[in-house]
Amino acid sequence: VVVENLANVTFNPASNVKIATSYAVLKTFGPAYRFPTNVWTDGNLDASTGTLTGNIYVSGRDPVFGYEQAIEIAHELNRLGIRNVQGDLIVTDNFAMNYSMSVTRSADVLFATLDNSKRSVAAVRDWTNFVANSGRAGYYSGMPSVTFTGKVYVQPMPSTLNLLFSHESAQMRDIVKAMMCFSNNFLSDRLGDMIGGPYAVARIVQQDTGATPAEFYIQTSSGLGINRVTPAAMMKLLGVFRADLARNRMTFLDIMPVAGLDDGTLEGRFANDYSRGSVVGKTGTLGQTDGGVSALAGEINTRDGRFLFVIFNQRGRVNGFRAFQNNYISLIQGEFGGPVSLGYAPISLDARLAKTRISYPTAR
Repeated sequence: VVVENLANVTFNPASNVKIATSYAVLKTFGPAYRFPTNVWTDGNLDASTGTLTGNIYVSGRDPVFGYEQAIEIAHELNRLGIRNVQGDLIVTDNFAMNYSMSVTRSADVLFATLDNSKRSVAAVRDWTNFVANSGRAGYYSGMPSVTFTGKVYVQPMPSTLNLLFSHESAQMRDIVKAMMCFSNNFLSDRLGDMIGGPYAVARIVQQDTGATPAEFYIQTSSGLGINRVTPAAMMKLLGVFRADLARNRMTFLDIMPVAGLDDGTLEGRFANDYSRGSVVGKTGTLGQTDGGVSALAGEINTRDGRFLFVIFNQRGRVNGFRAFQNNYISLIQGEFGGPVSLGYAPISLDARLAKTRISYPTAR
């Protein structure tokens, strides 16, 4: 649905930019990609005492690495017989934890979380939740813990280390789903940075949709700041994105929030018995930029079929824009026989992100 006289006018799509970032990231990495966090050592283990004499090194750029992943690493170290480290914890400068922009802060939190005596209440809560959602509750026993006699440092890694194991994140498709449902700016910017930042995201979209830089310009990978996209260019992106997902046996349901069913920005919209589950899409909100911006784009289901839609509003009250969007989508669905559920069965984001795994070097 495109209003023709505005189809080629640029608007600020706000965090609808995350649709572009998601497309570029999934195309670059693939939906099944997992981020590795590698755990190394330069020490030797005394199995009789569970003491490793040497340092532990952690390297990785998993954007959803949090308390539960840190405790999972402690669990795996315990499985290897390591409970005490006579040395330091060394973290590389691309590591982030709990969506922190500070690698020093991330390293400090990791150091405390590995050791049960220093672990926060929030970390224990997240670990309990992770175990319940992992489907592997019987695999985890006791409370994992690793103590260090030394300190934590952010440093480059030496060239000669022994790789103990790799912690692998949930699949990229589930990370993107989490980012889209809650419109997580940190996650979107970090994912975009991994493929070259907003310029690289825009170039991929321009090349694949035929949009020009004048039709599709973004300043950030999250949608914050000043971005300029035409409704027609966004519609082309949705079409290309839908086709690319189909080649991977996926739909927008796999990577965007479903209104009225998924947690996040759309959980309270289109949520009545009449329309629940009939809209899948991405919001976009900026309260002050460009006088107030609200956007909604995605796919609707009706008795007469499925339709892509793009709505960009700016220079006004966000709440008013959202009310207009809700009414307009309902009106359009009514014109095509009324809304029909997309047949989506929600899976909690906690359960999606709990599908991590551990891998070992092939020689082990």
